[in-house]
Amino acid sequence: MRYLLRFALLCVAAALTSFGLAYWQHTGFSMEGFWFVDNDYQPHPLHFLALGLAMLPTTLWEIFLLDTRRAAPGHDENA
Repeated sequence: MRYLLRFALLCVAAALTSFGLAYWQHTGFSMEGFWFVDNDYQPHPLHFLALGLAMLPTTLWEIFLLDTRRAAPGHDENA
């Protein structure tokens, strides 16, 4: 249960990255409408891609931190 939120965020990050890249390819890798004011305040595929890429390392870091915190200090598994 501890990992549910972290893995859900990891799935969302991977989905946003995949969607952003696929949708950007669908638009022909165009940069037109990248700024919100140029595109009637609609998100550009790069916005989804950047959000997904920004979420990936932070979510993975949280998962790794949970693993290290789970082991008790001074506890040696090899002993």
